[in-house]
Amino acid sequence: MVAESFLKELRTSQIVELETCVRCGACSEVCPVYEQDRNIISVPALKLQELRKIIGKDISILGLISSTSRVNLKELRKASEAAYLCTLCGRCWIGCILGIRNRELREVLRSMIYRVGYIPEPLKNIDESLMKYKNPYGSGERLEWLKKLGFQAPV
Repeated sequence: MVAESFLKELRTSQIVELETCVRCGACSEVCPVYEQDRNIISVPALKLQELRKIIGKDISILGLISSTSRVNLKELRKASEAAYLCTLCGRCWIGCILGIRNRELREVLRSMIYRVGYIPEPLKNIDESLMKYKNPYGSGERLEWLKKLGFQAPV
């Protein structure tokens, strides 16, 4: 089941971190994205709250460990845009007074979003290009000019 596989991606320490965040906003003071746009959707602590909503309303540690929670796909779709506003720089972890590794939790969230296909459209195009052309640009013949030089490029 999809929900159970998502829950298994979270380590026990990450489950504790989800519960530990008190949403004080210290992380937002060092977040370069929030510093630029001042949009509430960019506050790192609120992105953790989104992850809690996605996993389920019963976000207790016991509930997560026993897998009684279910992933809310509607909430996951809503969170997909905000999840990719983050640069994954990790400054939120440095600013967090509790030492919550927000970036790692965001990576789990992005993994969930990717696996159900809710990634933003421009990223879908990049993903398809990587699979088809082995580069993000959608160009299959990017290294052809090297042949004229007699240089062999391993691909």
